[in-house]
Amino acid sequence: MSGKPSKKQASKVPPQKKEGLDGRLYAGLAVLVAALAALVWWSLPGDKGSVVTIDVEAGSVPSSIDTPPEAGAKNVQRPLRAVAELTILTTKGERDAEAAATPGEISKRLEARHCGPACDAVRKLLEDEDNVAFDVRTSEDVILPGTESYDTTAFTLTPDERSSLADRKRAVVVRIEGNVSAEHVVARAAYAIAGLLCEQLDGILWDETARRFQTKREVAERAITTPLGQAAFTPRHIAVQLFRQEDGTIRLVSLGLQRFGSPDLSLRGANLSAGPILSYVLDGAAAQVVTGKPLSTVTVTLDDLARLTGIPATKLSSNAKDSRPVTFDIVRPPLDSDDPDNEIGELVPAGGSTREAWDAVIASLFGAPVPTTANDKDLAQLAKKAQKDLPDAIRRFEKGEGLLYVKGPFPIHEDARVDGGGAAEQLWLEAASCNLNECMGTLANDPTLASNLAPGKTSSVKRAEATDWLLHQRDGGAAGGESIRLLKARAQ
Repeated sequence: MSGKPSKKQASKVPPQKKEGLDGRLYAGLAVLVAALAALVWWSLPGDKGSVVTIDVEAGSVPSSIDTPPEAGAKNVQRPLRAVAELTILTTKGERDAEAAATPGEISKRLEARHCGPACDAVRKLLEDEDNVAFDVRTSEDVILPGTESYDTTAFTLTPDERSSLADRKRAVVVRIEGNVSAEHVVARAAYAIAGLLCEQLDGILWDETARRFQTKREVAERAITTPLGQAAFTPRHIAVQLFRQEDGTIRLVSLGLQRFGSPDLSLRGANLSAGPILSYVLDGAAAQVVTGKPLSTVTVTLDDLARLTGIPATKLSSNAKDSRPVTFDIVRPPLDSDDPDNEIGELVPAGGSTREAWDAVIASLFGAPVPTTANDKDLAQLAKKAQKDLPDAIRRFEKGEGLLYVKGPFPIHEDARVDGGGAAEQLWLEAASCNLNECMGTLANDPTLASNLAPGKTSSVKRAEATDWLLHQRDGGAAGGESIRLLKARAQ
């Protein structure tokens, strides 16, 4: 269980929010991009969302794309214990928090919606004080990220929920550990107890491992209600970090598999544009290793991904009939300071961790190569509507109804287009004024690929190129922002 905050995670904007990479995936795989919201999400502070976290700082991980000799041994080990730690933040007083966070009270209140038919196993785990610990603290005693990180750590919270974080002075830290088994009782108990306490204390969850705040609604959605022995893991139970390496390739790292008694997984060496698809491949591999299979190789199929996502294989790929399984070696990767504290297993395809090998993986699984251009019809349709409605939004802004944000393309420097991806990145501009041709103001996003730009930089968006607008009204409401709603729905 990782107990240290990642400095890079806290300071960088996560990957899947970057809509400027939409153009790199073809329509047959668009549903993968949508479901991940990885590398496809651009939104305003308070509206960002993603399952994946990105760090684009060059050199943040080793630049080599070859598996080093010392990392080649297939000797990845499972953790000795499954461990989960979650924190519930509440406005309730210390007495109420302590009364709710007791094994007896929790056992009495657990219901099927928290743990399904496995509630008795969760109750049995609660009886062992060596396995379950509750610690009621002040929120100041918990290492929480600052408000400047809320665009990445609290992207699913409403403005009111974000504001309430400052008033949540009490924290209930739940730590659970137990034997590693295919029944995943530790993970079941963690989400069941966290969900119940969020209900009882009107809490918001802080997940230190995934570096995310979650509402009680989200925690309830993560409850594991399948019978013991059936699949408990879903991709929503973990986070995936995406790092950009010096050579322009990516490294993906999972966070949270120790809850399921498994080492976290990573992969490296693929094109940046392949990040969304390979995030799903990483999820598919994770679903295999948490079942207890030997940590030497793992095989992923398109049908595996279909079962994991609930999306038919024919919708995951335009060429599902041509899909072929892919087998990966699992080896020890080079150590990195941002890796989880537990063991890491790196997925290595046939041919090694190279761009070409990963393109071959995607071609095998999805029955088609990875193209460099694509068209998201839904977003294109929303852009046309946004351009039509923008004049009225500008008039409302000029009347003083609120703050206006306009979204549009910003050029990516040629040096950052190492994999031949799109030439522009979608960013939001906080408008200061608009004329007949353009809106001028300052950037409201932290660019991922348009490295010549920075938040707060004065710039402009041509009205004819606007892809969305959002009016933050002075009464607290909002108008526009339809691409945000679309991408958030896809992310769910």
